[in-house]
Amino acid sequence: MQKDNCCFIGIVNFYRGLYSKRAKTLAPLMDLCGQKKKIKWEDTQEKAFQAMKNIIAQGTVLTYP
Repeated sequence: MQKDNCCFIGIVNFYRGLYSKRAKTLAPLMDLCGQKKKIKWEDTQEKAFQAMKNIIAQGTVLTYP
């Protein structure tokens, strides 16, 4: 789960210019990255994950002209 969490954050950060308040939304997930202990996925992390997915889903799809 730890690797998946950090991969999701990496994907979102690749498009960092498109999402305002990205850091604030992802803060609960960022707390889980880099820890060597067992991850405890709680309601706070689930809400942050769902919120970022909703933000991405509402965004405009960018394509080449």
